[in-house]
Amino acid sequence: MQTVSPGSDMRPERSGFTLVEMLIVIAVITVLLSMLIPALRGVKESARRVQCLSNLKQFGYVINMYACDNVGQLMTTVLLGGTGMRYPHTPLRYPDGSGQFNATSLAAYVPGIDDVGPGKCHRLWLCPSYSSAKYRNNENLSPWDTNWNPDYLLSLYSYYARVDLWASNASHRQDLTERRLAPGRLLMSDTLSSTGHPTAGTTITV
Repeated sequence: MQTVSPGSDMRPERSGFTLVEMLIVIAVITVLLSMLIPALRGVKESARRVQCLSNLKQFGYVINMYACDNVGQLMTTVLLGGTGMRYPHTPLRYPDGSGQFNATSLAAYVPGIDDVGPGKCHRLWLCPSYSSAKYRNNENLSPWDTNWNPDYLLSLYSYYARVDLWASNASHRQDLTERRLAPGRLLMSDTLSSTGHPTAGTTITV
């Protein structure tokens, strides 16, 4: 026979949360997430920047090796046919005999960098921070698109070598790379144009 001593608590033990307690927990989690999500986005973008710098550094090594194998001479920034303009972010797919920046010449140092076409592109040509999912996912990437000359590649990095050949279409020429690699001169950067091709006749400003 079960007995109850005087003064004992007859209330049954409570299990689980009340509605108020659950709402408080949800509110706390919501506040924490609102603080964490921006921080996580910042970490993700920082990782993209690290990868972008790594790409540029690799380009630096490759171009330096190319110069060492070619009596110190650098490839030139591509002269877009008929426009008289230098397009820093538009390398050629194949060598054209004039020493212009091209994917095939780089393939000796980065295997596969010239293996690009509709739907695929070597990661070294792509800035990971670029906003277009088309480029990030390599979907229909057509570095040479059906609307673009198939001899050219649309890179997300710009190449500024041989400014001595740029005629008048470059401002701040003193900051760009001339015939040979030199400290303090700009050789490559993220692309200057988000559309992939600046308007002919404009001045390239760096």
